[in-house]
Amino acid sequence: MKPVIALAAAAFVFICLSCTSVKQKDDEIPDKDKFSAETRKYIDSIVFYDQVIELDPKNVTALNNKGTALVNIGKFDDAVKCYDKAIEIKQNDNELWYNKATTLGKMNKHEESLKCYDKAIDIKKDYYEAYNNKGISLEKIGRNEEAVKNYDKALALNKKYEIAWFNKGIALKNLGKYPEAIKCYDKAIELNPKNHEVFNNKGISLEKSARFDAAVKCYDSALNIIPDDPNVLNNKGRSLEMLGKYNEAIKCYNKALTNKPDFPELLNNKGNALGKLGKKDEALICYDKAIAQKEDYYEPWYNKGNILSDNGRYDEAIKCYDRVNKLMQKFYDAWFAKGTAYAITHKYNEAAGCFDKVLEIKPTHADAWYHKAIIFAILNNKTEMLKSLKKTIDLNKSYKEKAKKEEAFKLFGKDPEFINLVK
Repeated sequence: MKPVIALAAAAFVFICLSCTSVKQKDDEIPDKDKFSAETRKYIDSIVFYDQVIELDPKNVTALNNKGTALVNIGKFDDAVKCYDKAIEIKQNDNELWYNKATTLGKMNKHEESLKCYDKAIDIKKDYYEAYNNKGISLEKIGRNEEAVKNYDKALALNKKYEIAWFNKGIALKNLGKYPEAIKCYDKAIELNPKNHEVFNNKGISLEKSARFDAAVKCYDSALNIIPDDPNVLNNKGRSLEMLGKYNEAIKCYNKALTNKPDFPELLNNKGNALGKLGKKDEALICYDKAIAQKEDYYEPWYNKGNILSDNGRYDEAIKCYDRVNKLMQKFYDAWFAKGTAYAITHKYNEAAGCFDKVLEIKPTHADAWYHKAIIFAILNNKTEMLKSLKKTIDLNKSYKEKAKKEEAFKLFGKDPEFINLVK
């Protein structure tokens, strides 16, 4: 199971420098009645700034603020055009480059965004907000180590910059450096103990470190701030599940589903907890609901296949594993489970093909080699059986004892080569 991270954890804080209100030409204005009061305020301000720009086309402040207002109503392309016009007039304005960069980031144009942050930093060397947001863009394109360096630059300029501590923690988490990430979250909490997302993300790093009790405490701290956050409840449920507290986990999942019924990851996790309690029919219902909400979500397909296989419904299980393999071709667990289902139903050639697929993805998968050896033993193919069994034992010596007791190998119990291999 994979932890589900809360949206604010993944969508880090972009800081947009803006003045108040903002506005746009009459033929560009959406029907205001369709929007919230906040959105209508931005639309009205766009109209005002257009009037200012019409009178003074080189008014940089009006162009900048219009761009910011356009960002706030989701019109990112138009916002970038405003910033570009302002930059043509005033190229050495760090704020314009910064606002253009944050907008490009919202458009997932992170390479372009990085260039704009660099421009802003060239103009203002101590621009710690720009270093922070540059780190975010680097992180978004998987350059986490560089992101950490930029967060460090931001923190060197402002040690009390809570957001940079938080974002550095997330980048370190992405690098698998959980203890270091936790230290960053602790620093962020010290600066702002009311940010529930920091507690949530600290919980995730503790969970990744197998410190499940400590993770639950962090999730509880987050829930003390925002009691019904479905993402935090889901994460808490998952940690409780890892502690074997399945009923408590299900209570968390149920509470989260009350607030967010369309949450396939949560339904999948609830299904897992129910399955561990032996409530397989209820688990299947959860997996089916998760699939109905997100058909290309491979985990409930895989978990459903496992429940069906446990219930002896192998043909149906194989269909589920097939769906997984279409969605995640290199997910070798599904190939292995499918091979096992084929083997149980005496379709040995099909089973061997599945185990071959596992080994194509992960050549060091000792259990796949072992199952191939069993199949060759059943098919009375001594040569291939010995090859597969030798490969298994080369990878994991503990299979020697297992092989001595394996029913399929009893036919070869007195064979010198077999005896020599498992002695």
